[in-house]
Amino acid sequence: MIASASMLTDFETKEFINDLQPVPIENIGNRKWKQQRERLEQIAAQASYNLSNNTGNEFVSEHFISYEKLPVLVHELLVIETWKQKVYPLLKDKMQHASYMYLHFEQVLTNLLQFVLYNEAAVTNMGEELLELCDYCYRKIAWLNNRPDDEKIIKKLDPKEEIQLSNEEIERRQEIESEFKICITAVTIMWNIIKELPQLGMAIHNNLMIKNDVPLAFVALRCNEPWVKRGKKVIQKFTHGEWKEIKREDSQILTEIEGQIWTCLYVLLCDQDCRKKYKYDTHRKEEICKLRRYLNDTIIDQIPQLTSVARAIEELAMNVEPAATTEEAFRQSLMIEPQPELLFSISHGKDWKAIASEQESRLCSDEARREDLQRMVKLLDAFDFGEIDGAEVEEAAVNMKNFLP
Repeated sequence: MIASASMLTDFETKEFINDLQPVPIENIGNRKWKQQRERLEQIAAQASYNLSNNTGNEFVSEHFISYEKLPVLVHELLVIETWKQKVYPLLKDKMQHASYMYLHFEQVLTNLLQFVLYNEAAVTNMGEELLELCDYCYRKIAWLNNRPDDEKIIKKLDPKEEIQLSNEEIERRQEIESEFKICITAVTIMWNIIKELPQLGMAIHNNLMIKNDVPLAFVALRCNEPWVKRGKKVIQKFTHGEWKEIKREDSQILTEIEGQIWTCLYVLLCDQDCRKKYKYDTHRKEEICKLRRYLNDTIIDQIPQLTSVARAIEELAMNVEPAATTEEAFRQSLMIEPQPELLFSISHGKDWKAIASEQESRLCSDEARREDLQRMVKLLDAFDFGEIDGAEVEEAAVNMKNFLP
């Protein structure tokens, strides 16, 4: 949350958004990319301020809609996701102390998207890039569902153990925690999309219900509880951007992310269009029926609509399921739909080693690292980002200063 006054004026925000352009993956780290990256972080902070302070002013999302710049956000998100997977591993050993500008950018973009898409008009005006965003969120949800069990255990190191950690281990832990936060934000983005599902086209329904099987992904999320850590007589839940210890008697009080997951399940399992489109085979029935153990009175009291989810599950258990008519099934088989092409265009035919070699001089030299540190310290010092990026933002600013001459 931005604790101080509004950072950007309406006019400044409008100018920043209007100037946004898709940047090719080859150009990551050049001056134009860095300027746009800094502006997007400021816009994200402004959107957070507007939403968290209940200003009633949604000029950030309104400008993204009016200037048709939502596709640019999705493009930049997929570019930095691909860069982290394909290029960063080739440069990692040479990017000491300066990777915040690059690795953290994905988190900036997911934060901004979750704020902007809170406005339902932004979801319905996204265009074909919404398919790409659904695929992106599904990949992040899959990451959460494959989170190792040892990551769900509270680990408290004593000072001696912390001192003995290698730089590589510290970096690895930071990268895992950063990816976790990105993935949790992707759940919120998916919630923003799913709650508007009745207003969206058939292509989005097919993406969620057929291509990606999002209902089972959310069932797995509910069962795996990646937002929960347990220790000896201690429970922590991830809420509002950080891990917080909770009392055992309060463990069934839903956090924001838990409420969003249940709301998504309500739409996916109870909306008539979704139910008709979804093929309920034996495996899917068994998985969905696992939700029954969580649907107690305490949970339903917090989200009364879950009575409909409980009813739908009981109908499945009794083999009562909606089925598409022959005419509807035939119509779906002939449907021509737009296919996601953006991610393919970003990554297809690229020589990653050549890109990494070309970027090395501008990302990894002493001069480049010093400039990146100075730019980020200036940005973080100028604005009170607070919860928008989590506690690591302030820590990053302090750490960066330690490496400046």
